[in-house]
Amino acid sequence: MGRLESVPEFLKSSRTKIHEYEEVKRMAGSIHPMVQSSPEDLFTLLYTSGTSGEPKGVMLTESNAACSIAGCLELIKLSQSDVHISYLPLAHSYEMVCMLSGLLVGASAGFWRGDINGLLDDIQALRPTILVGVPRVFDRIYGRIMCGLEEASRVKRALFSYAYDSKRRAEQMGGASSIWEGVIFKRFKDLLGKRVRMIVSGSAPLNPKVQEFLRVVTGATVIQGYGLTETFALVCVQRICDKKATGHVGPPIGTVEVKLVDVPELGYVSSVDQHRGEVCVRGTNVFVGYYKDEAKTSDVLEPDGWFHTGDVGEWLPNGTLRIIDRKKNIFKLSQGEYVAVDNLESVFSQARFVGQIYIHGDSMSDYLVAIVVPDAEALVGWAELAGMSKDVRRLCADTKVKILIYEELCKVAKENQLHGYQIPRQIYLEPDPWTVESGVLTPSLKTKRFVMRKMYEAVFKELYRLPRLDGSNGRAKL
Repeated sequence: MGRLESVPEFLKSSRTKIHEYEEVKRMAGSIHPMVQSSPEDLFTLLYTSGTSGEPKGVMLTESNAACSIAGCLELIKLSQSDVHISYLPLAHSYEMVCMLSGLLVGASAGFWRGDINGLLDDIQALRPTILVGVPRVFDRIYGRIMCGLEEASRVKRALFSYAYDSKRRAEQMGGASSIWEGVIFKRFKDLLGKRVRMIVSGSAPLNPKVQEFLRVVTGATVIQGYGLTETFALVCVQRICDKKATGHVGPPIGTVEVKLVDVPELGYVSSVDQHRGEVCVRGTNVFVGYYKDEAKTSDVLEPDGWFHTGDVGEWLPNGTLRIIDRKKNIFKLSQGEYVAVDNLESVFSQARFVGQIYIHGDSMSDYLVAIVVPDAEALVGWAELAGMSKDVRRLCADTKVKILIYEELCKVAKENQLHGYQIPRQIYLEPDPWTVESGVLTPSLKTKRFVMRKMYEAVFKELYRLPRLDGSNGRAKL
């Protein structure tokens, strides 16, 4: 770790035993001699995030790892000059592939402080060239920027809008709009450390509007991919050359096969639509099974190697894949509509004042309800201007605040052309953010739905007893 005199005082006074890096290398070489491995050897045992139940141990082999790392290097073109900031869990397949790929080519990596509130400060200190993240992080960045713009003067908003549209049109025509880089967009590049050349999103679909926004304001190449723990993070990735790509996860990588199979219960049948169905994957990076669980392995892994992902995809005319549904996280409302909540939560996360959101449906009801954790900083800023209390708990209990946030959800729904039944018609404001430590979020920041259902069971019942916020069925708006 360098010279011992540079060690912080709190570590010197602790029970931690400290060694210089050269000493560690000597110790490792003498204790653990190099062992030759084979492609079939177990490389790692990773546990799924457990969003809908108990996590499962995914057995991944040396060949699984080699395949995913090779695919990552081929598509992202990492080099020794690249710098990666690591803040996603190192035991997550997505982060593991990124870290191993960078180490293989001699790139650098820096680690965050472990506090999400300080992530932007860490980014600005490290100045990474590659920014890897999940949609929830990028949705928050987008929402924070848009919230700031809404609070800016009319002149500043108009200037930003003009610059944004100008640069977007120039890019669509294959040109550039450098006149705006140092005037309008420099502050956004500075926000991410000034050197980011590529932003990579994974773990869930990235909203097309957010992807385009990040590309325009940062000037970086923004791509997204698709994969699961069972495929060692990679199945499809957008190509760097497709600079205007949004709304899909790209074509399959070169070492996998992908097919779509019927999901009759959701209406995805090949005789009706040959381009939609459950995504199934076969290839060198597909896992060999779940640890000590043959029953669950046989549920998703066929004898001929096809792995059923549980995701519903759609082939686009250009050969790319779009993820449109999830077999598990879908509600059927009383009037027969199917609702894919993962996508809706991603959309509504963009709304002003929304920090986190969980959407709930009941087959006995014809509408959705939601739990919303407000963006405390944005909400307190609004409350101060409105002459209201700056205490977040008191604001969450205020009916005016509930209506304010509901109207923001409706605004985002209209912008994204959602159907009426996809909008939550009653909401509960939760003042305490959900965290990994509280057991509500997975390490990759996905919501544990089975935990949420149990935690808020009484709240959901109460929300369905309250009048709908849209004032339908003859009931007045609150």
